[in-house]
Amino acid sequence: MTILHSETTPVDFRTKRARTLMPIMDVLATRWSTRSFDPDQDIPKDKLVAVAEAARWAPSTNNNQPWRYIFF
Repeated sequence: MTILHSETTPVDFRTKRARTLMPIMDVLATRWSTRSFDPDQDIPKDKLVAVAEAARWAPSTNNNQPWRYIFF
């Protein structure tokens, strides 16, 4: 399965394999997530601001708003 990651670079998640200390089944070692994280990819500031704004407006029980966010 090829998914467009970072809008331009196709990534084939079937070729990625988890690094494990012990041998595990292939189906587990090669599983993938549509929410995979690429630490080398920069996120544009406007997208970060949009996500932060959406999180700020998220509903909470009794409007307690118990969350805290740290951006760096």
